[in-house]
Amino acid sequence: MGAAMKQSMARSRRLRRPCISLTFALLCLFLVTVVYITAYTVGKFSMDARGREKLDLTDRIIHSMTRRFQECQAQKQLLKNGQTTARMALEIAQETKKKLEMELGLMRNRNTLMLQSVEECKKELELLKENGRGAVTLALQLDRLTKERQLYVDAIAVVNRSSDVGRRQTADVFAATAKEFDEWEDAAPNKTELLTNCNNAMRRYSIVFDAGSTGSRVHVFRYNLTSTPHAGNFSWNGTRPSLASFLRLDDELFLENYEPLSSLANPNDAVASLSPLLEAAKAYIPESLHACVPIEMKATAGLRRIGRERAEAVLDVVRRLFARGPFWMQSELDSVRILEGWEEGPLAWLTVNYLLGALNGDNNTATILDLGGGSTQIVMHPSDPKAIEAYAEFSYALKVNGRSFVVYQHSYEGNGLHAAKEQLLQAVAANNTGANSKVQAANKIATGTDATPGASADVAVDAFPCFPKGYVHTETGISNTRDGGKVPSMEECSALFRRHVVRKHQPCGSNSCGFNGVFQPDISAVPMVPVYAFSFYYDRLKPYIKDEVIRVQDVLDIASQVCRSMKSVRELLEQNDTKKNKGSLKPEMECIELSYLFTLLRYGFGFPLEQKLHIAKKINGFETAWALGASLVSLEGQSA
Repeated sequence: MGAAMKQSMARSRRLRRPCISLTFALLCLFLVTVVYITAYTVGKFSMDARGREKLDLTDRIIHSMTRRFQECQAQKQLLKNGQTTARMALEIAQETKKKLEMELGLMRNRNTLMLQSVEECKKELELLKENGRGAVTLALQLDRLTKERQLYVDAIAVVNRSSDVGRRQTADVFAATAKEFDEWEDAAPNKTELLTNCNNAMRRYSIVFDAGSTGSRVHVFRYNLTSTPHAGNFSWNGTRPSLASFLRLDDELFLENYEPLSSLANPNDAVASLSPLLEAAKAYIPESLHACVPIEMKATAGLRRIGRERAEAVLDVVRRLFARGPFWMQSELDSVRILEGWEEGPLAWLTVNYLLGALNGDNNTATILDLGGGSTQIVMHPSDPKAIEAYAEFSYALKVNGRSFVVYQHSYEGNGLHAAKEQLLQAVAANNTGANSKVQAANKIATGTDATPGASADVAVDAFPCFPKGYVHTETGISNTRDGGKVPSMEECSALFRRHVVRKHQPCGSNSCGFNGVFQPDISAVPMVPVYAFSFYYDRLKPYIKDEVIRVQDVLDIASQVCRSMKSVRELLEQNDTKKNKGSLKPEMECIELSYLFTLLRYGFGFPLEQKLHIAKKINGFETAWALGASLVSLEGQSA
């Protein structure tokens, strides 16, 4: 019996062993599954939570930056309007510093989360490799993770400059900001006094340098601060007007030299050229306000024509000169730069109409004609806006004193007084093969409105009708010397200009054209408003007129008379001509220059002979130049 029981117990143990092994295996599988699911759930929850935390941090950063930007915009406007005191400015700066430090902390936290995500992605990749994923799948996964990691690295670099990417993409904003605030705090007493002086000043100043093709000029404008805006009948509709609306122009210092920056052999010579003008500005403005006064220099056709590289070398020298102080250069690149041709005319238009008071209320605005040495501009405000709405490149929008204007503008580069003469002489010289050969170089007189009776059909290089008898132009060899010379002729000279320089009938793609293939609204589209002509129009016509207002017909008569009665070059050089000031035309150039003025007015812009012109250098005692317009735009909060 004992043996039987032992055999039975042995069979029982053999039967239980497989059961125990199966149970153990199932239990292990269950435990592994639970652990895996738990780990997956915890990991997924952790990653989801981390993702939500990153999104939350990003949202907080964006919200903080948006609010700070809006506050900065509002504070900037208050500062421009003179409503921010020195104490308020310092408090604003300190509060902004705190917000920047908070944003920096948020960004660092987000960086930490990003780095953790990168590490998790790397671990996930290792697990995928261990679990035997296919090579193609792994390669795709690796590529995706590598790109994702690079995105994280780039994002982090932008914030904390932790890599070459960051160093290329961003400056150390926070360090620069901290340094700026430290400087503010260190100099708080001095800056407080300075800001107080600037904000409390009842007189404001603005300095504008005009670097032109015939020389440099400085305009120092003095404004009186008033308590009410001068917007005429305009309603502000609840918006706050700009500082410019509270300023009244009170006085202007104007000085000039005859040393164009474009003619300097060495860019460093610009310092010697401009320093006397800068010293005059220093003497004119109270020393206590020097640091409050914005200073700028805009270069026109002269520097535009010598090429960007040479021009920038000169401009860099001027920037360094202005940076020495004592005046306020708001932005190095914008304060000292080339004024584009499409900007020059509208700023002059703004000057004239501001001085006329035409920007207030519903007054009609004047058309302006500006003739420089290298370029000429025309700007008008058509009565029908549709006349220019399809020609965006010829439109310019301005907002001053609460009124918005869209004007037609165009700058004819190469059609300034001196540039036009050069064009004509070079064209005539190119059409001649020798000093004694005749060639067809003058315009065959056109029929219709462009006809100029009496003009010769051809011209000889030694019988040039625009020069006095005996004159030789050394650069081109063109002269008026054949048979002792001929009497100069305005008609023949104008015909040459119409052929080579002012090409009226060149198509422009519209029914209404100016000249040289340029669109221009028909003069009849502009209401009967005054036309102001200045710069070289004034310089060349003033010696021959008594009144400010003349007609285009008067310009024709003056030019014809001057050419017809012009003395020989020997007589001109011998006589002591006292009626012209320094910087005006040379006597031997009177006929050619006056002929060009008439040609430009009549055949270029298309003004009728009866059109009245205001020949002005000043209006109400102030220069009719674009510089005042540039000053007003700066005060209005815009860039020139």
